[in-house]
Amino acid sequence: MALIELADTPLECQHLVVCLDRRIEERDAKGLMKSLQWVGFELTTLDNWAKDLDVTSKEWLFMGMEL
Repeated sequence: MALIELADTPLECQHLVVCLDRRIEERDAKGLMKSLQWVGFELTTLDNWAKDLDVTSKEWLFMGMEL
């Protein structure tokens, strides 16, 4: 929650993206993703910022939310 508040108020960000390591245990990943979805995150890509570059990652999952 502190990260969301920091991004929203003092930094005035419009979006927040967190990166999750694809190598974490499946059980842990499911729990973490469920918790992040509960506060408003959803799976996303970096296409909005990549400008036609392929930025699909084999190492990271991206979850984002609008602030």
